Amino acid sequence: MEPGDYCIKFLLPEDAVVSPADAGSDDGADSDGVAEGDVVRDGVTYLAVKTVATTLDAGEQDLTWDQGIVPPVLPASIGDRVWSDVDGDGVQGDGEPGIPGVIVVLERVVDGEQVYVTETVTDADGEYLFEGLEPGDYCIKFLLPEDAVVSPADAGSDDGADSDGVAEGDVVRDGVTYLAVKTVATTLDAGEQDLTWDQGAVPPKDPVDVQISKTVELVSPSVAEWTLTVKNLSDRAAKGPIVVIDQMPAGLIYTDAQAPDGWVCTPDGRDLDCILDGDLPANAEATIVVETSVDVPAGTKLTNNATVAGAETEVTNDNNADDASISVPADDEPITDLAISKSARNADSAGNVFWDIEVTNISEVDAAIPKVTDQLPATLHFVSAAGNGWKCDDDGQLVTCDADEPLVAGASVSFTIETSVDAEPGTVITNSAIVSTASVERTEENNSSSAQISTADESQPIGQAPRSPVAFTGANSLRIALAGMVLMLVGILLVVVRHHTRRDTGAR
Repeated sequence: MEPGDYCIKFLLPEDAVVSPADAGSDDGADSDGVAEGDVVRDGVTYLAVKTVATTLDAGEQDLTWDQGIVPPVLPASIGDRVWSDVDGDGVQGDGEPGIPGVIVVLERVVDGEQVYVTETVTDADGEYLFEGLEPGDYCIKFLLPEDAVVSPADAGSDDGADSDGVAEGDVVRDGVTYLAVKTVATTLDAGEQDLTWDQGAVPPKDPVDVQISKTVELVSPSVAEWTLTVKNLSDRAAKGPIVVIDQMPAGLIYTDAQAPDGWVCTPDGRDLDCILDGDLPANAEATIVVETSVDVPAGTKLTNNATVAGAETEVTNDNNADDASISVPADDEPITDLAISKSARNADSAGNVFWDIEVTNISEVDAAIPKVTDQLPATLHFVSAAGNGWKCDDDGQLVTCDADEPLVAGASVSFTIETSVDAEPGTVITNSAIVSTASVERTEENNSSSAQISTADESQPIGQAPRSPVAFTGANSLRIALAGMVLMLVGILLVVVRHHTRRDTGAR
């Protein structure tokens, strides 16, 4: 280079953080450039950082012009789980469920004060997570039901399994009173993920259990009707508010809802929120019927989910969600409806069981050829199948039966599967069958049916004839009816005998 005055420009990434210029007293160690602004080269945007001018003399080598970039601070995260501490020991145990719907508040400690940062709600498994946090000191507040019993804090030796919060007192939000439970402050370093902050709540000794179930009926190719049934399975009232959320997928458009008195249903984006502000009485049931239009191409399968949550910790959350699905037909495609019923009847001399299956077209539209599948449990083994108009094949434990022809509207067809039984005495065996058709059905809720048997006890009173190896506990109305008829005939016979006995006695 020729002697003269020069300056240097550094093209850094557009979002670079430039180090302060001329810091310290060592020109060979400081940063020299100052940000000028963005420049674009070949479609790429850079941040231009430029030094002051410096004079180079002949033969001079100046190696003191440096540029610093402050590396980005890696975000931190914190969270974990709120759970039902069934045994009240303050430690998460196997099978203790998470608690969904709990409000969790994140606070940052600034100059000794706890400042609100953000909040979230625990998911279906009771889990929560705060992400993208700056390094610093944080604490967590859990808003539990007002009457919650808080698990003991810091029990056991595993920080990842214990309960961390301590009750602070009541707080009121939107007219609802919660018990605030708060952790101590913890320091998050850059890039740290701390998943050890949990909170346990001991369920009441008389726990509540609210269940939701969902079914669907295709009213027409463009209209579906969803039935949400909420049940309080407890022997006491479930405290409100009781919140049902119908999570509609894209392609379903809410048009109307019918709910019992006290329930209010309000659209919220694609979701529909139905809320009972009061308590749900013991063993009570509420049915909400939601009508939607369908706006997706024919052949699309739509699954609609629904959840329920009350204001209390429940004995289980496994029954707090359910879904139902439809396959959308073409506009001119007729809609049929098949129903199946299954029962078990007397074993033969070999100890085999006969499973009677009936398929009925309960619509006004003919259905394409029905198919019935019967997945036998390991305790049953296929022997044979019989029924006019049916062809059955077995593949291991799977029995598949196809009808010979379509099932016309209002008609029924039936067949029987015979199985042997290989189970210990006293075993309860459930056998289920499912019917399907290539035709579009208005609902699939009636496409399965089950029957149940139990193998006889080994105990046998002295002097009685040997029992059948199978006792029937399911849909066995035929055997019960026959037994009732026998008892009735025996009763009539006894009355006749007594009548003749009296006449003979009087004649003497």
